[in-house]
Amino acid sequence: MWRLSSATLRERKTSSTNRFRSTLRGKRFKHALALQLDYYMSPQFAGVASALVNDNYGTKGIDISFLPTCPVGHEQAHVRKYQDANPAGITMGTIEQNIFVPTLAANPGLKTTAVAS
Repeated sequence: MWRLSSATLRERKTSSTNRFRSTLRGKRFKHALALQLDYYMSPQFAGVASALVNDNYGTKGIDISFLPTCPVGHEQAHVRKYQDANPAGITMGTIEQNIFVPTLAANPGLKTTAVAS
């Protein structure tokens, strides 16, 4: 499991990041994003990990948090439950398509939408 400390984030900040951040001062919008991974933080989530280490989310005004890892097939229910409890934020999740489609077919009340990237 990845553990990112404030020391790691400090080491990754560069003068160009600081210049960019100073241009955002006073203009930063705070958006809450909760992310449900379908597996532990691993190489498949390298883009997310890189953005965390390089503070890309923070410089864009995105406050990201991770929902606890859950059993396979429960991801959509966790996303729906968290979104319902936190309607002001955005909740996203990752899931394999062979899990997503049957789960949604069995429980259309989850009201989740698939987006491929």
